[in-house]
Amino acid sequence: MIHVLIIENDPMVAKFNAIFIERFSSYKLIGTAPSVTEGWDYLKSKHIDLILLDVYLQQENGLDFLKELRRINHPVDVMFLASVNDCQTIQTAFRYGAVDYVIKPFEFDRLQQALDRFEQTHKRMKNHSFQQDEVDQLFLTNDRYSH
Repeated sequence: MIHVLIIENDPMVAKFNAIFIERFSSYKLIGTAPSVTEGWDYLKSKHIDLILLDVYLQQENGLDFLKELRRINHPVDVMFLASVNDCQTIQTAFRYGAVDYVIKPFEFDRLQQALDRFEQTHKRMKNHSFQQDEVDQLFLTNDRYSH
């Protein structure tokens, strides 16, 4: 079971994303937080595998949150669901280890692809060692986002 936290300040968007996550039997929604501050509260008290994170959260910034997660070596994965689409933001997200970046407004098929891919990778990462071809399957797929 993959435990998910949604950090999104728009209540309607958070609700739609939560409903979508709950459709997947392998995902469990742990909660939604309208701010980074409340997101930290979840991380301190609950086991979270994946955060679905927006970039702009009123007075807070999702990229800064991701940077802090990496600075303290917190073992959680982050997938951005954000309307920010400039190169620098997306590059920064990936440099700090985002597993995906889905631009709003998005089609739910794209989010489903991202979640399916994350689930596959999450399962594979439970192995203790890999062969090169297994690593290649994780990182060298040419059809990462194609149907």
